[in-house]
Amino acid sequence: MFAVKNEYVVFTGILLSMTRQQAKALVYSLGGIYQSTVTQKTTLLVSGTSTIDLLDNFVWELV
Repeated sequence: MFAVKNEYVVFTGILLSMTRQQAKALVYSLGGIYQSTVTQKTTLLVSGTSTIDLLDNFVWELV
């Protein structure tokens, strides 16, 4: 388990092991600060599975 106390946490992509609401509750229970979008305060970005696929597709479009 990662230490998230006082971290500003954002989730992106599809979370396989829990719902986004459960993830949000977990962040709060561990003393973290949940954010729905990335900001200058964001210190921890949790990437779900689909994010990588989307990035791969984007990179191929640029080539």
